[in-house]
This record gives sequence, structure tokens and C-alpha cells, in this order.
Amino acid sequence: MDDEERRNILHHVMLQVNPTLDALNNAFARFSRVATSRPSISVASMVETIREDIIHITNVITMECNTGYVIDILSHLDHARDLTHKIAYITPLVREQHERRGFYVAD
Repeated sequence: MDDEERRNILHHVMLQVNPTLDALNNAFARFSRVATSRPSISVASMVETIREDIIHITNVITMECNTGYVIDILSHLDHARDLTHKIAYITPLVREQHERRGFYVAD
């Protein structure tokens, strides 16, 4: 594989970074709104843990983009997508539990 092919592959991978991180950020924003509609220490802890994981993923992906390690970038993008799906899955469950307890959750 020559340098031009490597640059093209890296460019293609880099085009996936912003949409993936945007989707993760949007999923977390929805989850955070739902989760914090019922104040509790356990919910605050869960939100903070997810926030720290997102910050870590973003920092690592940024570092990998700067170094150009395609395999590592793809691995961390997969982790970000997986976390996005998990957050999207638990958001309606948390919403349902909050509403059952009488807490209104605005969209």
C-alpha cells in the first residue's frame, strides 16, 4: 500500500469521527435531560460516569486522529457507537421509571 492509499483511508476514517461523536453527544444530552428530571444521588452519579466516559473517548479519538493510527481510531469509534446505542436504549427505560414515580420528563 502506497502513501496515497494510506492517506485516502485515513481521510475516509476521519470523515466518520464528527458524525459519530455528534450522535454520542446528542444521545447523552437526551439521556441527561431524562435522568436529571428526578433528582437523586444515584442518577447524578450515573450521569457523571457516562459523561467521564464520553470525555475519555473524545480525548482518545482526538489523540488517535493526531497520530493517524487508523485501526485505533476505528476501534474507538466502534466503542463510541456502542456507547451511543446503550445510552439510547436506557433513556426510554429511565424515562418510564421516572414517569411511573410521578416525575414529568420534558423532551
